[in-house]
Amino acid sequence: MRKRPLVGAGFAVLAAAALAASSTSAAEPQATGTSSTPPYSWGGFKLSPDIAAKLKAKKPLQIVMSAQETSSPIAPADYKLGLQRGAATDSKGGVKISARLIGPVTTDAAQQVSQIEAILNGKGADCLGIQPVSEQGFVKLFNEAYARGVPIFAVNTDAPHSKRFAYYGLNEFKGGQQVGSAFVAWAKKQSKPVKKIAFLTGDPAASWAQDRMRGFYAAVHSALPDVQFLDSPSKAVGTTYEQPKIFAAAQAYLQGHSDVDVIVHTDEGGSVVGDVIQKLGMKGKVRVVMWNTFPAVFDGIQKGVIVLALDQALDRQAEAFEHACVNYLLHGRVPSGPIQAVPGTLVTAANVAQARAAFNKTHPHYGG
Repeated sequence: MRKRPLVGAGFAVLAAAALAASSTSAAEPQATGTSSTPPYSWGGFKLSPDIAAKLKAKKPLQIVMSAQETSSPIAPADYKLGLQRGAATDSKGGVKISARLIGPVTTDAAQQVSQIEAILNGKGADCLGIQPVSEQGFVKLFNEAYARGVPIFAVNTDAPHSKRFAYYGLNEFKGGQQVGSAFVAWAKKQSKPVKKIAFLTGDPAASWAQDRMRGFYAAVHSALPDVQFLDSPSKAVGTTYEQPKIFAAAQAYLQGHSDVDVIVHTDEGGSVVGDVIQKLGMKGKVRVVMWNTFPAVFDGIQKGVIVLALDQALDRQAEAFEHACVNYLLHGRVPSGPIQAVPGTLVTAANVAQARAAFNKTHPHYGG
């Protein structure tokens, strides 16, 4: 996907119980972890002999996650934080674990695929996680890793039709419901009723974006049936991910729909929509609901332009993936199912100060 999880504070700590529950035993472990059978329709899995030999010799293990891009000041840092935290914990078990992040500087599917193929050809990963740019475009690559005997997972974005062990990230529909329910609670406290809502997104065709919007719509429509949605989840207004283009698209939309009360943006472009609202003098009339958090979003929430934002907890997604790798390699355990949801965290006016403080602690060198 071009899901653009480029920003996310990742400030909450995932409970140990949740991590343990995400990797319950579904296969009989063997002494060296040489083989195991994930309980999925595509059948069994045979671990690479080279990886099996490393396990038997108790040599250090290499866990690699491929991100869509590595230039963002937030998402890559969050992924690295989670990977390193997980590796530090799992290395206490007696086998040294090394976890690292790779990926193109900017989103480039071809370059990302080339990097992963180089890792596979060079036997540089004993377990691999991929954040695919698109669901279908990376299926062959996932299946290639599987065929080579490398445990393979999807992180943050999924390739559900591939032979991956599991996906670690948001349950997008439920996350949309979570955002929608929180919005309803806010809307019911307002003196002026919300009448019209519009959907904007970086990628109108992406299933993750549509799931977010469908979940939001389901929660809001059932609680506030009189609210009119100007766009549908499958026909949302596209803004791309480039700030100048987001600004232009949002400005054109708001100038043509001056009666809209709320803009729901499925990704970090919501902060740019907030800038447009202020430029057009529509503060207090139009508000934003969005996904992802970073300083500009905290500012928008404190100014009352942004109602709420859902932080994706990117560090926790990467950490959960790292633990899943170790659980399989060292203990022969696979996740209990193909979807291992890592809940996000809502940021509102009630907790924005704490969210900002936590962000500053985990991103001390952020310059955005």
